[in-house]
Amino acid sequence: MTEATRVRIEQLTGDIEYIEQLGEQGGTSTVYRVETKTGKYLLKTSTEARYQEWLAEEAIVLEKWMQ
Repeated sequence: MTEATRVRIEQLTGDIEYIEQLGEQGGTSTVYRVETKTGKYLLKTSTEARYQEWLAEEAIVLEKWMQ
């Protein structure tokens, strides 16, 4: 995880207390488990534009499910 990404997460959630990169995710993304004082989060990232588009679509589906 880049320092810029870490700083952005902390802006949204508060200080990160623990972070762990999870195992293989099919080769298209990297997933981290992030713990802060406000909660626990999963962060899924990708550096390739094609996969970033897929992640954006996943986020839309998850937002709809949460409603």
